This record gives sequence, structure tokens and C-alpha cells, in this order.
Amino acid sequence: DISCGSGHILLSAARRIALEVARQTTGEEQPNPAAVRRGMKEVIRRCIYGVDKNELAVELCKTALWLESYNPGEPLTFLDHRIRCGDSIIGVARQEELASGIPEEAFKKLPGDDSDLITTLKKRHRAELGGQGDVFDSGELDTGLEELSGRFNTVAAMPERTPEEVRQKAAAYHAALGGSEWKRLKEMADLRTAQFFLPKTPATELKLATHGDYLASANRLPGRSAQKIAAAEGLSAQKRFFHWFLEYPEVFATGGFDCIIGNPPFLGGQKLSGTFGNDFLHWVKTAYAPAGSCDLVTYFFRRAYTLLKPEGFQALISTNTIAQGAAREGGLEVMVNQGASINFAVKSMRWPGMAAVEVALV
Repeated sequence: DISCGSGHILLSAARRIALEVARQTTGEEQPNPAAVRRGMKEVIRRCIYGVDKNELAVELCKTALWLESYNPGEPLTFLDHRIRCGDSIIGVARQEELASGIPEEAFKKLPGDDSDLITTLKKRHRAELGGQGDVFDSGELDTGLEELSGRFNTVAAMPERTPEEVRQKAAAYHAALGGSEWKRLKEMADLRTAQFFLPKTPATELKLATHGDYLASANRLPGRSAQKIAAAEGLSAQKRFFHWFLEYPEVFATGGFDCIIGNPPFLGGQKLSGTFGNDFLHWVKTAYAPAGSCDLVTYFFRRAYTLLKPEGFQALISTNTIAQGAAREGGLEVMVNQGASINFAVKSMRWPGMAAVEVALV
């Protein structure tokens, strides 16, 4: 679930899978509660992933999963590597995106930016693109991702039968996050994303990166600027950039997720800049082009689609505007043109709760 909140939808999915696991394990159509609970623990260990921008929601989601899967005498399942805090729609989804370097659109003038500095940055960026060739050896980065995937798979396979084993698993996970290849890829992803959000003013000029800086970071050249890297990393922490291929390398080493479900947040396209800023609006319009004045939920639909395996499924709740006007053109229509098939939809229905809103199920 790419906007998991406190975990209600993930829990529903986990219960459904756990019941099937218990049926297979026991050979019974209606397995006993103990068998279902054992199945639930395995499902939560192996199948469930969740992301939310709200730290409290992440902790509540873990708690909900723990309560559902607790077995007497056993420690709580380690979930830090599966339930993560971040902004699902800001960041690098797949490693392949790094090959294009920093998009020139990152240097578009936004309110408050200095026009002369924007011109200088664009000229420098274009000159460096023309003179310095490829960003990196993509085969080398493929090897790096395979190495990361192996480490994360090792962590996932570690036992959790005692509190000490859980502590060892946590330590192994944080060691995997601290490896040199993980740091290198995160540095590149942060540099690429941060240029959309850093103000372009004389006061920030030394923090702004162009293609030459990105190339130096990718290839660990001596010319790397510590100040530019630190500015990108600081902004990444502040805005909660979420680089999917780094957070879940074991998933993307096998092509992506099998299934994405959820109830992403709704917010009309006219309200995005006022709520999140002009830089956020510019990011989503660039990253999810072609996209006009779309509801926020449209970008979650588009992001989910990029995270799936070719044969994967996504099932999301949306406002009913997802099938109308600019939201349809920038969302479902783009996805269908890229090869998606809509195999089920409720075009419009009243939300069953208190909110006076019409939703669509797609």
C-alpha cells in the first residue's frame, strides 16, 4: 500500500492471504484461529509492504500488524524494512531513471527564483551534458542493485524466534542501509530530485548541482561537492523523498510488486501549489508528464503503475474525478496507452462513511 495510513487495507489483504496459507497448511476449508494466526505472521513477514508520509501512521500500521500476528511466547515481527516513512510520489522509482541524470526541467524558473541564475545554470548544465558523455556504466549499477538485493533478502530470511534474533535482524538491516553502494545510489537519487525543490537564488547557488556534479557523484570523482550533496540529502530528509528501488531492492530485482492496493489522498489540482508549494506542483507535472490540472490521487495511480511487475495488479480507491477531464487524460489514459488494462471499475459510488464524497474503485 503506497499510502498505507494506519494499515487497515494492508490488514484486510493480509487476513485474506493468511486464510489461504492456513487452508494450504492444514488442508481444512475452515482452519482454526491458531493456524490462521500462524499464517498471518508468515504473511506479514513475507508479503506485506507499506509506505506513508506520516511517521505516526507508520508506527500505527506496524502496531496494527503486530496485534494481528502476535503469537504467545514469540517476539514481535521485525517490520522496519517493510513499513517505511516517505513521500511515495516524490523520488526515483526505478534505478533506470538515474541514467538520464538531472532533468533540464529542474531549472525552470519558479516564483522567487533569480532569472539570471536560472540562465547560468541552464547554460552550465547543457555544456556539461555536451562535453562529459554518459553519466555512468549502467552495468556497474545493475551489479550494485543485485548486491543490495542479496543483502536485503538475507535480512528478510533471518529468523525472529527470540528477542535477540530480532535485534540481530535490525542490526543487519541498518548495516545494509549503511553500505557504500547504497549510499552512492542514494546520493545520486537525492541530487537528481533535490534540484526541483532547491530555490535558485544567489544565496543557494553553491548548493545547486548540474550535470557535472551529478557525474562526479555517480563516478566518485574527486570534484564531488560536499556542500551540494549535503544540501540534497538535507532536503531529502525534510521532504521525505522516497526512492523505491533503494528502499525495496529485493522487490525491484525481480521486476517490481505483484499487487498494489490502497486509498490514496485526494486533493484537487487547483489546490496543490497552495498546499504543497510550487516546487511540488512542478515536480509532479514533470515526473508524471503528460499531466495537467490533476487531483493528487492521479499521481498515486501513475506512481503505482510504475512500481508493478508487467503482470502485476493495482486496485485503488479514488475520487470519481479519476475518470473525468484532465485527471483521466493525465492518469488512466496515460496508463492504458502504456499497456495497462482496466479489468474492474465502479465509476462512481457514495463513500460509505461520513464524508460527503463520490468515489471510484479501479
